[in-house]
Amino acid sequence: MKPLYRYTWFKVVTGLVILCLLFISFLPYAIRYGIEQWYLKQGADFAQLEDVDLNLFTGKLQLDKLTVSKNNSPLLDISQIIIDFDWLPLFEKRAFFPQLTISGLKTGITQLQDGNIKLAGITLPENNNKSTENEPLTWGFGLQHISINNTVLTIKTPVQSAEFGIDEITLDHIESWSQDNSQLNFTGKINQSTVNLSGQFNVFSDQPSFDGTISVVALDLAPAAIHLKDQLQSLKGSLDLHSRFNVKLTPGKQSIINTDLDIGINNLHAIQTDGEASLDKLNLQGKLNFNLSAQQTLTDLLLQGQLKTENVVYIARKKHHYHHDKLNWNGDIKIRQENTLQTLINGQINAAGITFKDQDNQQQLLFTEKLAIDNFSVSNLVNLDSKNISLENLRVLYKPEAKKSRQKPALLQSTLLTIDSAALEKGSNIKLGNILFKNALIHINRQKDGRLQQLALLQSTNKPTAEKKPVAKPTGNSDEIKISVNKIAIGKNSKIRIIDKTVTPEFKTEWNINTAQLQHVNSAKKDSASPFKLDANLDKYSTITINGNILPFSDKLSLTLKGKLSNINLPPLSSYTSGVIGYNLHSGQLDADLDLNINKGKIKANNQLKLSNLKVKPSDPEKAESLTSQLSMPLDSALSLLRDKNNDIKLNLPVNGDTTNPDFDISGIINKAIGTAMKKASLTYLTHALQPYGSLITLAKLAKAAADHVSLNPILFTPASFELNDNAEEYTVKIASLLKDRPQLRIKLCGKATLLDSQKITQLNLEARKIKQAESNNDNDGNKENLVGLAPTDEQLLALASQRADAIKNILVNQHSIDASRLFLCKPQIDNEKEAKPRIDLTI
Repeated sequence: MKPLYRYTWFKVVTGLVILCLLFISFLPYAIRYGIEQWYLKQGADFAQLEDVDLNLFTGKLQLDKLTVSKNNSPLLDISQIIIDFDWLPLFEKRAFFPQLTISGLKTGITQLQDGNIKLAGITLPENNNKSTENEPLTWGFGLQHISINNTVLTIKTPVQSAEFGIDEITLDHIESWSQDNSQLNFTGKINQSTVNLSGQFNVFSDQPSFDGTISVVALDLAPAAIHLKDQLQSLKGSLDLHSRFNVKLTPGKQSIINTDLDIGINNLHAIQTDGEASLDKLNLQGKLNFNLSAQQTLTDLLLQGQLKTENVVYIARKKHHYHHDKLNWNGDIKIRQENTLQTLINGQINAAGITFKDQDNQQQLLFTEKLAIDNFSVSNLVNLDSKNISLENLRVLYKPEAKKSRQKPALLQSTLLTIDSAALEKGSNIKLGNILFKNALIHINRQKDGRLQQLALLQSTNKPTAEKKPVAKPTGNSDEIKISVNKIAIGKNSKIRIIDKTVTPEFKTEWNINTAQLQHVNSAKKDSASPFKLDANLDKYSTITINGNILPFSDKLSLTLKGKLSNINLPPLSSYTSGVIGYNLHSGQLDADLDLNINKGKIKANNQLKLSNLKVKPSDPEKAESLTSQLSMPLDSALSLLRDKNNDIKLNLPVNGDTTNPDFDISGIINKAIGTAMKKASLTYLTHALQPYGSLITLAKLAKAAADHVSLNPILFTPASFELNDNAEEYTVKIASLLKDRPQLRIKLCGKATLLDSQKITQLNLEARKIKQAESNNDNDGNKENLVGLAPTDEQLLALASQRADAIKNILVNQHSIDASRLFLCKPQIDNEKEAKPRIDLTI
């Protein structure tokens, strides 16, 4: 029998075994050499694989310490790769790996300027293969377990870079021939931000899906600024994300994505070209559902949830500053893409500590402690509708001061402002319902230059700008903002506080509002009147009640007003009367019925005034003289004539003027109106009071140095006598009645002697001489009359004039009980006019 080694088959088998053993022995070296050479051919300067361990019987391959570098820069570093391979599935055309483990991977992915990708320093070839989507798979692929840990992946683009740290990624049960779900778990870092992702997915199903959770903690937002460089100059802040999501993709049909969101942004600061924004905290919680079309474009989106922000600041152009302490929004956002993009935002808003201020002078343009909107909706980002808006502790135009002693009230402040409805249509039409201010204080503080104190600060900080050429207004009004308000009302217990420093002394008053409202305001209807009314108290007893209509948007001022003033204390108004009529109001009270009509700037008013216990004192000689010229008499004389027995003055005051006249001056118009009204009233009263003697009342013009005065009909005397005739006695009774009805009236009594007195006295002296001569039978001159020594002397005529004045004063004092201090005697005079009558001139 031959030995086995002599058989040919034995030699063949033995050779094959030896060749297999040699192949198995040298295969690890071949793998290591092949990998190293491949990297060197790809352009690497250095490639080293420290060890390869292959066991074909167990199907296990282990690669240890693979290092690749170029120009002394590492391209790829892997501590260990372990691959388990199952041979048996190959017979079923399935490649199945029970386990794949990659440890200590460090490499980078770089996007080049031309769009190509480099992975571990190797440029990947472009994918020019035609789609094989419809070609059936001939081989299956499966992984039982994949584990990637201690990995650092650096991704670079032409504009930025990011580092992804992978603590551990595990994938379980990835099998192309199975419909079972695969499991993914990821723990790692993105730029030192912790990221966790876990869930189940199925990529080989007819409807690929993923159901899992993701968590991102303190993700730096600064790198995102590079992608928003057209909008942002810089961005700082961090992002927290906790979300559970479900994705169902249906190729060729609608796909659905559902998520439960919890997004937080902390310490955000963004700088734009025209402003900057910052916030301490933002949190969005809710459910987000959106659908994708067959072309994987958005068709529907629904977000339901709650948004909270804290300490938000926005500074626009370094001029205007917005801030709120807290803001909460609850509601939903709907987006639908059909022929056009449609959006709808609904919800409720609650906010605290809202401030909008002017950055230059730190003046608050608006502040509210709390804002609440019960229901609002925004459609297509241009139409807005809201219900039940309230603002608590509202302030408008307010300058906070460090010291309370220097603090001044806001232009407007209210404990509560409510708006029952508000709408914005097409981005330009604003419609407001009923606006109510509760416990409001309107503080009107006019400075010496006439500007409101709160507005003066804003105007003083406006920098002068280059003069701009006027821009022609467009013919259409489509872009013009239109506003309409159903009603603006100020509730009870509100106040209007007025301080006016344009007058001296400064004027101060405070109105306590019972009712104040303005209705039907519409800027689109310039010819439509808006009714208004006001009911207020100046103090416990003084009231103001007015109502009327105004055209607030008319090119020229137009309004009608009727009202009533009751028990208004007059002395505080001296600040204005001094500048208008030249007199201070020392005491007095006003009641008035107002009737004002302004039609396109034309003023027509007819006011009925009642002035009680009025006392005035001159303060401005020039203004007082102007009023005197209007009155044709001094003011105190006119007032004395107008006062009745109750010391009241009733006056009809018509006012006419044109506000469109460049020379329009309301003070001049009022001065003239007061003068005309008082003059007419005074003379009308005298004419009626002294009938039938009032028809001869004249306004005597004296020398310019003297004051004007009113001359009454004189009391006439028989020549050479100081006794009253019947007509004179009746007239004296009228004078006494006038003085009694006007307790403040004073009259000058000026006795006058005339030529008739001289002639009468001469005649009487002549008759007396004749009688005396007849008695003595002494006729020295025969029939010739000798008048020498018979004419009265001037002293005798002046004495007669004085006796006449004394006689009238005695009658008025003794017979009619007129206070002697109200009757002034003039120096007696001789009137040498030919037609002059013996008399007493009466001057008021």
